[in-house]
Amino acid sequence: MWQKAQEISAFLGLEHVNDTLARNLNLLSMKRLEIARALATEPQLLLLDESFGGLNPREVEDLIRMVQRINAERKITVFTIEHVMGAIMKVAHRIIV
Repeated sequence: MWQKAQEISAFLGLEHVNDTLARNLNLLSMKRLEIARALATEPQLLLLDESFGGLNPREVEDLIRMVQRINAERKITVFTIEHVMGAIMKVAHRIIV
């Protein structure tokens, strides 16, 4: 279990906060942690709700790359509900409004 947690942490770029309490994380790291928790269940479908909300443009781009990697490298379908249309246009293969 520890090895799996370390691997997911490295995949999501969380290694630098592995010893930090969740309540002390910044918003982007907190969002990454929530996604890490979901990935630990080895899903075939990842459901995201407003993941890009509250992030600055650099953080949005960072999270876009992470979601794209999850889809491409882990072969996980990502279903997201989102209002940040710039992010959706970059990650979505299909959009339903």
